[in-house]
Amino acid sequence: MRIYGMTDIGLVREENQDSFAITDFENGIFAVLCDGMGGHSSGKEAGELACSVIMDKFKSQYSPNFSLSSVRNLMFSCVNAANSAVFAESVKNPAKAGMGTTCVTVFRRGSDVLVVNVGDSRAYLSTKENIRQITDDHTVVRMLLENGEISAEEAHMHPQQSCLTMAVGVERNISPDYFEVTVDKDDIVLMCSDGLTRYCTDNEIHDIINCNSLESLPALLIERANSHGGRDNITVVVFSE
Repeated sequence: MRIYGMTDIGLVREENQDSFAITDFENGIFAVLCDGMGGHSSGKEAGELACSVIMDKFKSQYSPNFSLSSVRNLMFSCVNAANSAVFAESVKNPAKAGMGTTCVTVFRRGSDVLVVNVGDSRAYLSTKENIRQITDDHTVVRMLLENGEISAEEAHMHPQQSCLTMAVGVERNISPDYFEVTVDKDDIVLMCSDGLTRYCTDNEIHDIINCNSLESLPALLIERANSHGGRDNITVVVFSE
């Protein structure tokens, strides 16, 4: 199994509030990606704290003998632990009130891919034929879209597209989403912050994935997002057999 990741501050922001971590085991790969939010340096701190808590807990508790249901439970436990850690930090320091972060975690073992997410950082499955978003965004725009109040075209340019309805650390308790998909040997799983998806269409991302080597994809996708303005931090992680 091969996995590559990269993060970039973009062309406008003064600080990179994205964080990611990846690790491989005897029989699988686990990755976490967070996009922090909050004033001053609180967003950066929230993303780094959540990323660290999730990865440390998963690495210390995962066993190659785990069933998929055990891995799923561990992933939920890791994300909830991160929520508690970030929330506690915000309560402890009034200047950090409202700090939080998105989070998407992915585990792959063989043909099985497990995903737990909160917020609007995404996981995609890319095949030769197409690309599809595995996760659902926890955003106001997605809620408006599902309620039929706006069109898909309006959603892409909506002024509230970055307004989250759920994030790690903002509330005492969260309800992360869970997804499980089966992949083929050459399929590619993509994780990214919204710094990529706000400035690149799914078709554009798919074309880049299909025309380039796996190890070159993070840099190429970040370069494309920056060419469209780079008005946010951009983080990309890709993996495949």
